[in-house]
Amino acid sequence: MLSYRVRGLNHVYYCFLAGALTLFFWIYLFCLRGVRFPSGGFNFGQYVIYNAVALVALAGAAVRASYHIGHVLSCDARSNHGAALVNCTAVGSGILLLMAATKDVAISRAFLFSFLPLLYVVFFFCHRFIPGFLHRRFFRKHYRQRALLVGSLDKVERLDGWRAQMAAFGVEFTCFLQGFGEVISTVPDTFVLLERVIRRERIGQVVLLGLPDRREVVLGLMALCNRLGLRLLVVNGLGEFFERPVTQSRLCGVDVIDVMKEPLEDPFNRLIKRGLDLALATLVVGLLLPPLIAVVWLAQRLQSPGPLFYRQTRSGHDNHPFRIVKFRSMHSVRRAHARQAGLRDSRVFSFGRFLRQTSLDEIPQFLNVLRGEMSVVGPRPHMIIHNRRFCRAIESYHVRAFVKPGITGCAQVRGCRGEAKTDADIETRVRFDLDYIERWSIWRDFAIILETARQVLFPPKTAC
Repeated sequence: MLSYRVRGLNHVYYCFLAGALTLFFWIYLFCLRGVRFPSGGFNFGQYVIYNAVALVALAGAAVRASYHIGHVLSCDARSNHGAALVNCTAVGSGILLLMAATKDVAISRAFLFSFLPLLYVVFFFCHRFIPGFLHRRFFRKHYRQRALLVGSLDKVERLDGWRAQMAAFGVEFTCFLQGFGEVISTVPDTFVLLERVIRRERIGQVVLLGLPDRREVVLGLMALCNRLGLRLLVVNGLGEFFERPVTQSRLCGVDVIDVMKEPLEDPFNRLIKRGLDLALATLVVGLLLPPLIAVVWLAQRLQSPGPLFYRQTRSGHDNHPFRIVKFRSMHSVRRAHARQAGLRDSRVFSFGRFLRQTSLDEIPQFLNVLRGEMSVVGPRPHMIIHNRRFCRAIESYHVRAFVKPGITGCAQVRGCRGEAKTDADIETRVRFDLDYIERWSIWRDFAIILETARQVLFPPKTAC
């Protein structure tokens, strides 16, 4: 019942957003009718198409939001900003893609590029006020229910925030029965006592905080709820059991549990990520790499003669080895790269140190991206010998290999660059990498790429 209420409110919320988008689109457009439009006129049908594309893009954002039902509940400034930014970005992307696909030069740029920032403001205030209005409108009086919590006290305390949110959907947790599953075998007529509590408090829903050890407890509670016409909700405790969030789904008729979320196992997501990789790698290899090769070659001839590139075997996707390509930044001596470089490492020549600090020595790895061995964003690949040591220190280390290694990554933009001196350093990097794998999105890749570009211009102190 609760999941349908939350999901339904999400749908209604986006219908309101679609109405606000269309209303603001046309009001703002007609307010700017005095602005001189290109091609000497105002094409009404042309703007109808742009409005339709904006609505389709917003519908795409609504589909994405359906996987995170309940996020429309939060009305604090940070949540308002996040929701408005995501929806406005989706609308802006749809409009810009249409402009690029049709090569439309007649549409007013003044209108479009002033409309999008103002649309963010409209979405911001919509998210601030509409959810509260919908809560009051849909979940009042007849649709409000008193709920009974059944379980342990520590679980109730951990759900304080959730109970406050569910109150907005008309479910008020007014009663609590502790240890029901544990005392049923020692207290006679437990279900009789429970029925008295339900009738006295006029309970409309029972929430079981996890599954009891004994199956007859659950079956008895289900029978009692069915007989009294109550709804029964069971809180999924598998996350506590596995000590991480889990996902339940039905796969070809069999109920399964995914202990780890992997958005990049979705072929569509992989296709989007590969498209971004190919687009960036083609630009870098075609435009940036050739002049950079000339500069690095000249600096190496002057400071440290030897090979232009350095190749080394690294562990890639699913731990398959591949040969990574970098600009050589160390003196060309045997086994110079056998261990990680540290700050003020004597093996690194002066221009090589500049390359490492700015990450320009990684630019040739875009060739690995074109070959499909790496991605632009992902966990950094380590040397094979380091993998063997790190996996002994960190139990979940090899989970990083679920995705392709990257030129840059979540750990790198969070300051985890340079030499990993302790197991704690590796543990921090692995934690960031696993968070990236479980919460991947194309927007997160864009954010990491932009932050990497900033750090190339302003290198952090940990870079070496």
